[in-house]
Amino acid sequence: MPVRSVLIVDDSKTELMFLTDLLQKNQMTVRTAEGADEAFKRLSEGKPDLILMDVVMPGQNGYQLTRSINR
Repeated sequence: MPVRSVLIVDDSKTELMFLTDLLQKNQMTVRTAEGADEAFKRLSEGKPDLILMDVVMPGQNGYQLTRSINR
């Protein structure tokens, strides 16, 4: 199954911009979130084909957020 939509979760705006630019150049639809609360909001808007997530973030880290999403 080809990846067409991606959710990027990262507290670094620089990383979000870099990855968004790279993925959009490859014809992917990209949504971004700067933390757990925003990630859940984006997920409620629709399920992406792929989630790219930072591990070290304030609040819920990437591991905790992954467990929360899987529940």
